[in-house]
Amino acid sequence: YRQMLQLTYAPKGAKWMPFAFHEMFFPITKPELAETWTALGVGRSVGGARVDLAYMLRARFSGSGETDHVAWLAVVLPVPEPKRARPRPARDDDRTPEHETHIEHGN
Repeated sequence: YRQMLQLTYAPKGAKWMPFAFHEMFFPITKPELAETWTALGVGRSVGGARVDLAYMLRARFSGSGETDHVAWLAVVLPVPEPKRARPRPARDDDRTPEHETHIEHGN
């Protein structure tokens, strides 16, 4: 199980976007903190993509208990929003038939 808090400052039209996040990892089998990732970085708009450069501190609490210092460079590509299907126009055979009442008269 993981839980993440992320803060990003990205005003409209900004080329530089600072960000920070803290993520906690918990094993499903027992309720204890296993690992955390804490990062500070900056992203830059380049064309339609974003390039992120960040420093991350990774701490493990189970097993070896080690701490790692990580620098990363990431390219974030935009994913276009899927087109919504337009509703098709109603046809005569789509309409709900009206209920008719038939009364038969006997002779």
